[in-house]
Amino acid sequence: VVEGLKDELDEFSVKMFFKGLSMAGVENSSSGFSGIGVFMERSSGFPAIRVQKKLDFYAEESMVDYLALLDGLLEATQNKIRRVFAFTDSELLHDQITFGKKLEMPLLTALRERILELANNFEDFVLNLIPSTDLEQPLHLAKVAIGLVTFPVNGEILLKNCSICCDDKPVPIMITLKCLHTFCSHCLRAYADGKVQSCQFPIRCPQPRCKYCMSVTECRSFLPFISFGSLEKALSEENIDHSDRIYCPFPNCSVLLDPHECSSARASSSSQSDNSCIECPVCRRFICVDCKVPWHSSMSCLEYQNLPEKERDVSDITLHRLAQNKRWKRCQQCRRMIELTQGCYHMTCWCGYEFCYSCGAEYREGQQTCQCAYWDEDNSEDSVAHSLQESEQWAWETFNSLSMIVDAYSDQERSQLALIQRFLAGGFSLSDHNPYQSPPRCTDSYVDPMKDLHQLPWLERFVSVISDNYYDDYIQ
Repeated sequence: VVEGLKDELDEFSVKMFFKGLSMAGVENSSSGFSGIGVFMERSSGFPAIRVQKKLDFYAEESMVDYLALLDGLLEATQNKIRRVFAFTDSELLHDQITFGKKLEMPLLTALRERILELANNFEDFVLNLIPSTDLEQPLHLAKVAIGLVTFPVNGEILLKNCSICCDDKPVPIMITLKCLHTFCSHCLRAYADGKVQSCQFPIRCPQPRCKYCMSVTECRSFLPFISFGSLEKALSEENIDHSDRIYCPFPNCSVLLDPHECSSARASSSSQSDNSCIECPVCRRFICVDCKVPWHSSMSCLEYQNLPEKERDVSDITLHRLAQNKRWKRCQQCRRMIELTQGCYHMTCWCGYEFCYSCGAEYREGQQTCQCAYWDEDNSEDSVAHSLQESEQWAWETFNSLSMIVDAYSDQERSQLALIQRFLAGGFSLSDHNPYQSPPRCTDSYVDPMKDLHQLPWLERFVSVISDNYYDDYIQ
């Protein structure tokens, strides 16, 4: 039956193998363990779906099979699966679901009704009875979920002391490492998870002064598949040299990028100027792999790397670009931006530093040290006006490419930036009372963002491209 369904699977179909597992406690059933494992096989090209849970209570294994099927159907629904071909070794469950066999246990009857209710949401649902030997994958998931390492012999459960929690635990959940130190699987799982989270590799035996390091195979026997996946990912990152590691620079992503994928992306770039720009495969934002920062479209890598460390923020890059277009100069002593609107090239900063506005050379004892002209006849009001016009055009082009930088801002900043874009695009005006284009009244939600503009330094640089009268009239 299983082989016959191989050709029927597509992206919306799964073969669901599920298994419930229980181990009774030594003293009473309330101290036992129960867990479920579900493995859903899909067509080639689609990853398998797994469900692995340790239940908060102990239940008979026949009932846990019902819960495993229930959780599997819920997971299939969330993954938008339309056709489910399920497989179980429980004859009781199969007969009750398929043939409607009645049972005296009200709880199983209620679970059956819930399962059938979920099954009606699929285009196809078929439950097949197969041997237990064909349920190896869900059985392993269920075993690891409850920490079961070996099955009890003849149903007898002995106790053994765990060196970590110092409690007597059932022998079936005890793990003996190759160094012969023994711990319960629950404590060993918590220990290994902590080492993975803190990136401490290799993972050594918890026994004090023991130098043995646990193998990946040993970790697989007691780590849930999600934790084991984190371990494999961390180990693969350890194999990458620290100098070659490239992380996504956006704080809400920070995924480690594959250096080989980065190299391939650069090689496939059609533009030589953009061959350091790649797209993060997780958050889909652009990154400069040479500088290891968000993509700086307004300057080259050399220009970016020549910036001081504390001035490499996205907003600072925007300021540098604005300064370049407005022909501002920077004091080399206090780093203030200075604009020359009229007068000669001999500049005296607020900090007292004197320099040439044309080339930046220092004036020593009031004397010019460069060969630049003391006065530039072209430095007229018309030239300044032309510079302002260029700046406004640059600002408009910057807002048109808003998607390149918008992810670096908060939600509040993003809404304010979008509002400024509407101003620049002429989306509304004070004299236009069309309800679809005119700005909201002072009682509406746009007023507060407008009042907050000057409280955000990076926004002050954009406000300069908006007419002061236009802005002041709107606030009033």
